[in-house]
Amino acid sequence: MELAERFFSRPEVQWLRSQPASELIASFFSCWTAKEAYIKAQGEGLSMPLSSFGVLPVPADGSSKLRLEVYQDPEESKRWSISRLEIGPNLRAALAVDGESCRVRVGDWPLPGAQDLN
Repeated sequence: MELAERFFSRPEVQWLRSQPASELIASFFSCWTAKEAYIKAQGEGLSMPLSSFGVLPVPADGSSKLRLEVYQDPEESKRWSISRLEIGPNLRAALAVDGESCRVRVGDWPLPGAQDLN
């Protein structure tokens, strides 16, 4: 929570505080990876203050889509699609795309020679 309170936006910190203790770490990394995906897609890196925008799950939506809110530029918020990626237990990832209503598919890519490992 110390990192979130220092770098995240107020709505993100409030959302994290509302999560069950058993989900706090996973929720933190879901938020962190989504923020990281957006700043990397922007090409600005950490020169963009992490508290200048928020990325939160859509309440009661149940999808992998996240809601972006760029506080000083509401139109910018509408341009982007951000999705959580389900890549495995205890792993968090996100994808930010400059475009609306993007569909994201995640699949497995078998490693060459993986059958030989068993």
